[in-house]
Amino acid sequence: MRILYHHRTRAEDAQGVHIYEMVNAFRQLGHEVKIVSIVEEGHIKEGEESESRISRFAARLPPMGYELLEISYNLYGFLRLTKEVIRFHPDFIYERYSLYNMAGILVSKLCGIPLLLEVNSPLYLEKEKYGNLAFRSLARIIERWICSNSYKTVVVSTPLKNILRSIGVPGDHMVVVPNGINPSLFNTDRVKTDILDRLGLNRKIVLGFVGWFRKWHGLEDLLRIYVDYGMKEKNIHLLLIGDGPAYKDLELFARQNEIMGTGVTFTGNLKREKVPDYIASFDLAIQPDVTDYASPIKVFEYMAMGKGVIAPNRENIKEILKSDYPGLFEAGDWKDMARTILKYAQSKEKTRELGEQAKNILNEEKYFWLDNARKTLALLKK
Repeated sequence: MRILYHHRTRAEDAQGVHIYEMVNAFRQLGHEVKIVSIVEEGHIKEGEESESRISRFAARLPPMGYELLEISYNLYGFLRLTKEVIRFHPDFIYERYSLYNMAGILVSKLCGIPLLLEVNSPLYLEKEKYGNLAFRSLARIIERWICSNSYKTVVVSTPLKNILRSIGVPGDHMVVVPNGINPSLFNTDRVKTDILDRLGLNRKIVLGFVGWFRKWHGLEDLLRIYVDYGMKEKNIHLLLIGDGPAYKDLELFARQNEIMGTGVTFTGNLKREKVPDYIASFDLAIQPDVTDYASPIKVFEYMAMGKGVIAPNRENIKEILKSDYPGLFEAGDWKDMARTILKYAQSKEKTRELGEQAKNILNEEKYFWLDNARKTLALLKK
């Protein structure tokens, strides 16, 4: 089949991972994919988490200016998509949802081509909570209209499905497909003792995190309980991989509490191809907190690498790891997080046992991008 893949993102952070891997999976299955976006295909970051000049410019705009920019994209998107439909003759359009982005639905209806919509977060709710939406009513109406007028809407978690249903999107119009991994990149065959040697962590229990450092990830609470529970003295070392808005505050805390280098190591941002090797050096992987509706790609990557995952028992996380997975702690209860970490950081044997459970869940549930592509394509036959 011919697939016209449309997105309006800058393909940074986890967005780039999802875009790149789904396009790659469609192509592996023998389909032809043409990308329509504001970035050239060769410039997709594949998850390299950084802030471009465009990102910084957009961040300086007031909410009204930014939203007007998003709405104005529809003219460009409509013309680009219409042109590619005429030239490429796609069997369907696959679109990653962006707020106010109506171009794909309009072209789909005009040209009689089905559009499968992928929704990773409820952007109306998210931007209202964190970004001070200027056109609240309009954003809500358009989000409901876009998510309801696709051929099918694919959401990454059941909590996300419930949120969209609460604003009027029909429940039977949505299908839950959690995120996944690429097993050729993330697998238990990777063993990188040279990283442990270089960082001086060979005899430590390494508790690792990979991601974009934001306030809602709970990293400041992780550092606090690390100090409060004397984890440095218990031979536990934090390895924090990434960058982001919270980085400076986290680094300052580490220096003030004299754990910088001796208890916690910040690697800064890494190229995506290096990330699996660093995860291979973990004994345990931590996700201190997460939004209620996300499907965190890093959790799947930890699982694929056979790392025991310590994570909050939010509904979206339990949907991935299952309710009886023993590495879950009470969401927002940092003392319980500390107790769970200490329970499994007692020995390498305990960390391996938890990691094996996580890996088995991933394989049983087939959390792979290739399987996600198959599930998505099957929707066209229903």
